[in-house]
Amino acid sequence: MADFHFFVACERDEELVKGERKRLIRGIASTESEDKHGEEMVLSGMDFEPYLKSGRLNYDHLTGPQHLLGKPLEAKIITDSRQIGKLSKKKINGPVFFHLCELYDTEPGRAAWELLKAEEDDDERQHGFSVEGAILGTRGKKLIKTRVEDVALTPKPANTDSFATLVKSLTATTTAGVLDLQNLDDNQEPSAKAKQALTGISLEDLLWGDCENGCYDKHGRFVKGAKSAYLHLVKCHGHDEDEAYKFVKSLAKSGIF
Repeated sequence: MADFHFFVACERDEELVKGERKRLIRGIASTESEDKHGEEMVLSGMDFEPYLKSGRLNYDHLTGPQHLLGKPLEAKIITDSRQIGKLSKKKINGPVFFHLCELYDTEPGRAAWELLKAEEDDDERQHGFSVEGAILGTRGKKLIKTRVEDVALTPKPANTDSFATLVKSLTATTTAGVLDLQNLDDNQEPSAKAKQALTGISLEDLLWGDCENGCYDKHGRFVKGAKSAYLHLVKCHGHDEDEAYKFVKSLAKSGIF
């Protein structure tokens, strides 16, 4: 990226991003704790490739196109307690099944986004996830071998450790680290602020990565400078417009590029 050129951030073009943001949600779909049915899922015996390959996110285990909300983008078993601690407000012992989903730009997908947004500060009415598929092997109350084919977003998850949350700010959508502009000290120099914001995150993964809109060329140069970097964060990565704008502006001032 040595020949990457970055220009001072210009005014945002709201019309270019209006209605084109990806709606991303993420959370923990399962742990190894006992659920409301008295069962314990052994995550090392879980096969979630069918879900990643062709599965979907539905609402509350309901069938039919009117209940299909989206599709998975990422799924993994996380065993590192520090990463789990960053994901969940409550203490969870043992591994977790984490996943990231993109909601469809349909009436059900948009409704799910608005519902989670309306209830995000209501701790008594939090949605979670529930896995669907097949039980292939058991040992007592333990489900030692399972296959995940779909996942449901539900208001009453059987696993009380499960939760669903919106990805609406510049928070890394993977578990590599957290980018938090809200807690930066405004009295710091721009370069110090940028370094603090990027702790634990690969800038290359955050700013580049998958692109569906031709935001940068084969050399890694954003075609319209800061405007393209901003649009890339919003349109291709699904980040909040205001957070993306502040982040790009901060990077331009910091001299990172």
